[in-house]
Amino acid sequence: MADVMGGGDAHYSAYHKYVMNFIDRDQYPVAPVGENTYPVEPLETPTDGIKGVEIPLEVDGYFYFIEYRRSLGFDATAMGGRSMLNDKVLIRLRGPMGDNDTLIPRRSPSIEVGSPFVDADRGIQIEVLDITPDYAKVRITR
Repeated sequence: MADVMGGGDAHYSAYHKYVMNFIDRDQYPVAPVGENTYPVEPLETPTDGIKGVEIPLEVDGYFYFIEYRRSLGFDATAMGGRSMLNDKVLIRLRGPMGDNDTLIPRRSPSIEVGSPFVDADRGIQIEVLDITPDYAKVRITR
């Protein structure tokens, strides 16, 4: 399943906002090896906090990234306010595809509290520990 720059129905993804210099590297860090926890703020809010996290894969140029989407601003009215992707932590896959697409690595792009995303082949686990209106607490193990 492809996603061209956020799918066209909402804000750009965290990756695309980083590429376009809307957010900087401090707001879109690369997860180091080990267990790390991040307070990921809603992508739609104009703050200096973390907006997304990149998780490198072993294959050159490929990585997962996560972001926290809320029904705020433009996203509140996107698709008539019915976007199923709001108020959730989302995961996407990006690779050296030569275009602006990101891929959704499983049937549902969201990661729920108590139901982690696991890539057993690469030893990666992404777990949402808590979600509040101000941030999603996400633990990444790789």
